[in-house]
Amino acid sequence: MQPRLAAIGYVDVKTRAPSILGDAGTVFRGHQFRYSHFTTAKPPSTFSVTTRRGMQLDEGYGSGSVLASYVHAHWASNPNVAANFVRACAAMLASDSFQDGRPAW
Repeated sequence: MQPRLAAIGYVDVKTRAPSILGDAGTVFRGHQFRYSHFTTAKPPSTFSVTTRRGMQLDEGYGSGSVLASYVHAHWASNPNVAANFVRACAAMLASDSFQDGRPAW
């Protein structure tokens, strides 16, 4: 954490690969409000983000059904993103990974 904002504002997001949000190239809007930076050896690559000032950034990490990002998605900007997320959750719940509604692990 830091004392000053690291990012604030609305962003346009484009997915780079198929995920629980939809196909590669899926577009939606969201916002960021944060006081931190995430640093790792693997650069962010899940989303292409464009700020309202036109700055393009790499954002997010993904592996399997897990996505991590500072972006808070605005579902109404693309209702298919919310529908895809719910379908992915339902498919996972119906899979062999869950028993009696609980994770098998």
